[in-house]
Amino acid sequence: MWLILLRRISTDLPTWAKYLANCGAALQKETAPTTLILTLPTRALAAGFIATGAVIAQEESEWCQLSSTRTADPSEGDPVLYVGLQTSQLLRGIVTEKCEDSLVVRGDDGGSTRKYSGSQMLAVVQGSSESNRSAAISPNLDFLGSIFQDGIRARSFCLRSHISTVIVGNDGRLRKELVDAALSFRGKQGSIRDIIRPDKEPCGQRTVILSDRKSTEPRVVDSKSIFILDGLHAWRRWARITEGSRRIFVMDRTEREFENWVDLLRSQIVGSYLSFANDLGPPPGIESYAYRRVALGTL
Repeated sequence: MWLILLRRISTDLPTWAKYLANCGAALQKETAPTTLILTLPTRALAAGFIATGAVIAQEESEWCQLSSTRTADPSEGDPVLYVGLQTSQLLRGIVTEKCEDSLVVRGDDGGSTRKYSGSQMLAVVQGSSESNRSAAISPNLDFLGSIFQDGIRARSFCLRSHISTVIVGNDGRLRKELVDAALSFRGKQGSIRDIIRPDKEPCGQRTVILSDRKSTEPRVVDSKSIFILDGLHAWRRWARITEGSRRIFVMDRTEREFENWVDLLRSQIVGSYLSFANDLGPPPGIESYAYRRVALGTL
C-alpha cells in the first residue's frame, strides 16, 4: 500500500527523488536493525525525500490500524484536540457524548458543539494543547488531502504525533531545504515540510531534526524511529548512538574524505548484504549498500 501512495505523490518527481523516498519507505518496513549506505553526487534534499517516504509508510500503517480497530477514540469527558470538517483550525474541547459510531465535542468557548460520525471521529484525538491560541494544523491542508485522497485522513494525520524519522545534520540547511522544496500534486501546492512535519506546534510532529554538532539523543525519540545521518560529520557523532537502530547514512561524493571513508566503511561490514535497496532500482549516480550490521571499529 505504501508503494501505491508513493507513486501518487511522486508522479512529477525526478527519478532520484522517487528512489530516495522508496528507500525511506522500505526501511520503515524493516523490523531489525539495518544500515543503509547511500552515496550521491550531492546530499541536497536527500534527507527530506528519504524522510518523506518513511513518514508516508508509517502513516499508512497507522491509518489501517486506526480505521479498523478505533482503539484511539477518546471517551466521554476526555479533553480533546479536533479540527472542523470544513476548516484547518486546531480547536480544543471536551467530549460530551460518546456513542458506538459518533461523538459530540463541545469547544472550549463553552458554546459551540460538533458531532463527528464514522470516519470523521478520526479528526478528534485525546489530548490538550499547550498553546492558548487557535492555529491552522497545516498551511497546506488541501495539498495533504490530495495526497491521501481523503480530507478526514489528512486532518487525522496532522493531529497524530509519531516520530517516524530523526534527521541528523546541518539543521539550518536542512530546515531551509524543507521549506524551499516545493511539491505539487493534482494542482495543490505544498512542500516536504508539510509531510514530514518537523515542528512540535501546533501538533502532530513526525520528524525530529538534530544538529550534527550534538551527540545527545532526545527523549522524544524511540527505538522504532529511523535515523537519517546526513553527511560524514553526522556519522562520526551518531554512529555509535544509532548502532542498534534502522538508519540511513547519506554520503556526498564531493567531500574530500569520501574515498577513504567508503573504503573504511566497507571494511567494517559484518554479516550478509541486503538486496532491498538495489531491488528498488537506484538511478544513475546513486549507489546503495544495505547490511544488518556495521561494526564501528575505527569509524
